[in-house]
Amino acid sequence: MTLHRTVTKELLEKYATSAPRYTSYPTAVDWSKDFDASRYPELLRKAAASDEPLSVYVHLPYCAELCLYCGCNVVISRNEGRMQAYVDRLVREFAFVKESGIGRRPVRQYHWGGGTPTQLPLKEMARVQAAFEDAFHLAPDAEVAIEVDPRVTTTEQIEWLAKHGWNRVSMGVQDFDPNVQEAVKRVQSEAQTRAVIDAARANGIQSINIDLIYGLPLQTAKSFEETVDRVLAIRPERVALFHYAHVPWLKKHQTAMEVGEAPSTD
Repeated sequence: MTLHRTVTKELLEKYATSAPRYTSYPTAVDWSKDFDASRYPELLRKAAASDEPLSVYVHLPYCAELCLYCGCNVVISRNEGRMQAYVDRLVREFAFVKESGIGRRPVRQYHWGGGTPTQLPLKEMARVQAAFEDAFHLAPDAEVAIEVDPRVTTTEQIEWLAKHGWNRVSMGVQDFDPNVQEAVKRVQSEAQTRAVIDAARANGIQSINIDLIYGLPLQTAKSFEETVDRVLAIRPERVALFHYAHVPWLKKHQTAMEVGEAPSTD
């Protein structure tokens, strides 16, 4: 029997609650600059005493270009020396964490986010992964995910990811309408998107996530419906749908976006 369910405006309003959307835990709003760094080693040792599985998140903040809707903690740079210096410090952090003994706990969720992790050269990606493998071990059923930008991600990188255990690739599409893409400075063709997805599936990465954003300039209900239809044709295993968050007091670059041309929340 097929169950048809209507999503009403009242139902949407019931669950339209503001909350942190970032996918790490604790969320970004829970962090404080008041934290005393001297407490860190003891907290790591305390965590190491548990037998519960871990989630490990690695932040790689570099992007080649700035998307106007972006609310992430990013660094816009193509300087490989700058990325290498960041990885140097990340490797030191992994080694420091390893000393606590926390690596005895299996990692069930492992995620690289950013920024654009695949903005890093492959040799730097390999250094990060080697540091992780030296400090931690994955559970047999681990979810291993990475955020990629199809505009910079190479087939060689996808092959490397598959070889090293990644089983989910997540990418931003936001909207396939070229006018919307130009308005938010994220010009990315469907062909570029499909090329990365096809490469991932060809290399055995079967879980694909696509990010979409509604509430962007020049979007209409009809144009976004067309984007959704094109996404459905790709048949991703998961879709993350976000409402655009306009916070120019936190992200100054968002002032460059013509939000007067954006649709209402309704």
